[in-house]
Amino acid sequence: MEKQALSAYQNHAKYTKSLNEKRQTTICFSVSDLAVLKAKSKELGIGYQNLIQALVHNYVKGDSKLEV
Repeated sequence: MEKQALSAYQNHAKYTKSLNEKRQTTICFSVSDLAVLKAKSKELGIGYQNLIQALVHNYVKGDSKLEV
């Protein structure tokens, strides 16, 4: 394999890996919404932050619809 092609594959692999990194962010919830999230996560047996991540992930994938 030539050096240019190898370099292109390596760059693509680095980019793909970077898409799976997690970034910390801050978001504000109403006290009542957060209480409900924590209660539902406890029912499910998972942490509330994991529940939020799952909800966002499902929305991004198109598995959940947003109703406003």
